[in-house]
This record gives sequence, structure tokens and C-alpha cells, in this order.
Amino acid sequence: MQDFERLDRERHAIEYALFHRELGGAEEKLQTLEDAYASGREEIDDAYRKLTETRTALQKAEGAVAQLQQQAEALGSEREQLAAQLPALTRARVAAGAKADEARGRAAEEASGEEEVQAQLEEVEREATAERERLRTELRPKLEEANAAR
Repeated sequence: MQDFERLDRERHAIEYALFHRELGGAEEKLQTLEDAYASGREEIDDAYRKLTETRTALQKAEGAVAQLQQQAEALGSEREQLAAQLPALTRARVAAGAKADEARGRAAEEASGEEEVQAQLEEVEREATAERERLRTELRPKLEEANAAR
């Protein structure tokens, strides 16, 4: 019976040693898993934060694109208006040039009224120059702005 009790104690001691060893290994594995979970959780949180920031940046960019599209449409409309005005202004310029040419022609034909014709010619040329400058001053910025918008 003593041998049985001694062997039983040894069996219990061996079982305890095995249990303790397995428990220690399981605790290490559990700690490793908990560390991996915490690390993974941090990575997920970082990825979610980056996703949120990216979505915010995308929304801002979409707003800027919409605003630029509206500006482009407005500039296109203004360009069309300027293009519509251009023929009338060109006709006025041609008419002023025709008046100047007519005045020059009359001046050549009429030698006796040369001074009067010269004065008329100068007046027409001043008017034509003034009209050209006025048209240039009015249209050039609008035309450049419309060309820049393209």
C-alpha cells in the first residue's frame, strides 16, 4: 500500500508539473494573442482614421470641382455673349475705316477744298482711332478672359 501511495503522489506530482507547464504555455499563447489583437486594433483604428480623412478630402475636392464647373459655364456664357457682339463691333470698325477712305478719296478729288477735306479727314481719322481704342479697351480684357477660360 505504501508503494501505491508513493506512486499516486508521484502521479499527482507529474500531473501537476504537466498541468503547470501547459498552463504556462497557454498563458504565453494567450498573451501573444492579446498583444496581436491590440496591435491589430491599433492598425484598424489608424486605417479607419485615414479613411475618414480621405473621404473628407474627397468631399472637398468634389466641391471644388463643382465650383470650377460653374465658373467654366459662366465664362462660356460670357464668351458667347462677346462672340455675339464681335460682328457688330467689327462692322462699326469697318464703317469707320470706310469713312476714312471716303474722306481720303474726296480729298484727292477736290484740290480746291483741300484744307477743308484735310480737316474732315483728320476728324474722321480721330474718330476712327478713338473708336478703335474704345473697342480695343472694351473688348480685349473680355476676349483674353474668355480665351483664358478655355
